[in-house]
Amino acid sequence: MHLKPLLLTLVLTMTTLHAQTPPDVEKRPHTVTSPHGERQDEYYWLRDDERKDPQMLAYLNAENAYADAVLAPLQAQEDKLYDEIVARIKQDDSSVPERD
Repeated sequence: MHLKPLLLTLVLTMTTLHAQTPPDVEKRPHTVTSPHGERQDEYYWLRDDERKDPQMLAYLNAENAYADAVLAPLQAQEDKLYDEIVARIKQDDSSVPERD
């Protein structure tokens, strides 16, 4: 049955989630003003449209490394799923379908 491998994957993923800890993000007070009033956004500093703030980039790199570590046990299933999807594509398809 297909349920046992799925349950095993979920159990392994859950144990991996507990073993990994996400990176801590610094909270910085910032007030955002809009026509609907003011609100506090402690994570506003993560918005960097030029992608040049070294602290923001370091945090994003740490977050990406955490995601990679958490998802690593699922790599085999991801590869298997990708191979199955590719196997279902007709190999003679060379262009998008068009009406006659």
